[in-house]
Amino acid sequence: MEAVNLPTDGQDLSKISTVMQAISHPMRLKIIGALGRGEKIVTHIMEEVGSSQSNVSQHVEVLRKAGIVQSRRDHNRIYCSIADLNVLTLLTKVRECYCNTQHGMRTSRRAQMVG
Repeated sequence: MEAVNLPTDGQDLSKISTVMQAISHPMRLKIIGALGRGEKIVTHIMEEVGSSQSNVSQHVEVLRKAGIVQSRRDHNRIYCSIADLNVLTLLTKVRECYCNTQHGMRTSRRAQMVG
């Protein structure tokens, strides 16, 4: 089994925890997916993820506070984009590990040992 080398510094652990909590909601994952394809106004995010303006705004705010998403205002429109591209790398890796994708589903070592 591979050893996990997590930081021992409380500040680093807090940052990891904040990011993991922020991306742990299905709607926020949808929003990240939409923004992973480029900057969008909130209205376009709403259409893409199939949710209301207030719901999308609340989830965008959680992602913004975690440093994952950034927003900017241009007249009466709010544009959102990914602020931390590392989250896209992380989610791509999670998808490869846990989803049946074109890259193939990986079996966990625990499942390999049991089977």
